Amino acid sequence: NPFNSTTTITYELRHRSRVKLTIFDIAGKEVEQLVDADQAAGKHTVHWSATRNGDRALASGVYLYQLTADQHSETKRMLLLK
Repeated sequence: NPFNSTTTITYELRHRSRVKLTIFDIAGKEVEQLVDADQAAGKHTVHWSATRNGDRALASGVYLYQLTADQHSETKRMLLLK
């Protein structure tokens, strides 16, 4: 799933949940929190522009996103190519 400058993260909730979506660098340091909110059931889409705090462009490399919804958590890898 390589991307250049922006990527889209899509997920679906079975029921209303407390959602956190956080981006980390490969060393495990938090880069940006994209979502921290209660969300309704259904499909959700979040766009990330490969920046830190919305303004500092990040270097090419591997980044991780962690999605937590109530008791469920998953982490996936992304590759930023410039």
